[in-house]
Amino acid sequence: MPGLGLGLGVRGMQPALLARYSLGGKAPAVIADTVAGVYGVGGRSVGFDGLFTFSRLSAAWKLNALGHWVKVLAGEPRTGHHVWRDGKLAPAGIAVCSEVRTNLASYSDDLRSWSLDNNITVTPQGTLGGSPSFALSDQTDTFGQISQNIGAIGDGEFCCQVKVAKSRTKVNAFGIRATYSAGGVTQFNGISFNAETGGGIIGMWGSTIIERKVQDCGDYWLAWFSFDATGIGLNEAKIQVFPAHNGVNGNGGPHWTGDHRCTAIQVNAGRCPKNYIKTETAPVSTASESLQINPSLLSSAFGGVMPEALTFVMKGTMSYADVGLNPQVRMLLWQADSIDRIRLQLNTVDARTGQFIAFTQKDGVANSALSAPDAYSPGVEVPFSVAAVLTATDIEGFYNGVSTGKVAHGGLPSLMAAPMEFFSPGTGTITEFCLWPEALTSSTLLEATA
Repeated sequence: MPGLGLGLGVRGMQPALLARYSLGGKAPAVIADTVAGVYGVGGRSVGFDGLFTFSRLSAAWKLNALGHWVKVLAGEPRTGHHVWRDGKLAPAGIAVCSEVRTNLASYSDDLRSWSLDNNITVTPQGTLGGSPSFALSDQTDTFGQISQNIGAIGDGEFCCQVKVAKSRTKVNAFGIRATYSAGGVTQFNGISFNAETGGGIIGMWGSTIIERKVQDCGDYWLAWFSFDATGIGLNEAKIQVFPAHNGVNGNGGPHWTGDHRCTAIQVNAGRCPKNYIKTETAPVSTASESLQINPSLLSSAFGGVMPEALTFVMKGTMSYADVGLNPQVRMLLWQADSIDRIRLQLNTVDARTGQFIAFTQKDGVANSALSAPDAYSPGVEVPFSVAAVLTATDIEGFYNGVSTGKVAHGGLPSLMAAPMEFFSPGTGTITEFCLWPEALTSSTLLEATA
């Protein structure tokens, strides 16, 4: 096997590199450092394809180190993905989404092809996050806007997002909204905000609003809002973008004039924004993704025998809304059938906003180690750091440096013939995954997940 550029030879991983991933002096049997591009099985170095099996039947998009959304061809994993954190790009490893997702807005970053209403002008002006951007200018007393009919949206929750350039000189607010009719009454849902500070979100256009946010993405804001169209049936919806609908003090009226630069408009089903999908003449869908480790590799790592103890450590991010599901997000699923399985997942049922669960089931008898109900809160790219240790007698979970405590169980299920799946269901990223065929100490895992 050729080297990976990290001092990895044909006979295995160098001791110094293997030690980098050791915890408590124990080297993992499975290593996936998706940020550094280091993968290993049973002490042997492998490539991404030597550890994971990945599938996606369409092209998709990832956020690269320059902050640009770039196209990834069908069947290729979205490695090298990044996320925005506190206004800075952070490497996030591989992005995975088990959902089919669609951008319902056509010409998502060619705003000249939208309907230009009330004397608005649209002028190409550089890029934002790698997408062509356009200066929208309203210099008349007529609520200048660009708009687009996105058709029959149907029932459910929807989210609209847009990139808006940071502005240092504007006294007018940028606005974007969705409109549709429900029971003969026109509904307005959107966001209007101060493009200089990213704040000053104005409390308007909110009859069925769920959430509104403005996120710092370096030289631009990612503004998004979600709304609930449940129960309206098939209905024609429209997106409207205003460069000057209000003053930054919240006062409205057509007398406000000015301009703002924006691009990359997306409308998708769900309560949270999805990874951006570029469109042209029509909406575009991205297929679901599957990421797993095949049974043969797990068998190789464990010498063909189901271990008597296991330790998992997994780090990354997850994007989710609290819609009362268990699992809301499933980070890991290792399942032979409906009665023998191990799972690491998130629960949002009832008042829980994000309860981490380390779950094991043998011969139909299930046991779970549970975090606090609010260990995590819903959002976009929520960082997580979790672990679980299973012995012949108990299971203990760990999340962000906290232990769930030990819960007794009747032994590990036999899973050697089953694949190990990731984010099924769920949307997130994996920066690191390691697996040991032995039990690491609680103190080691508290430190590892802190």
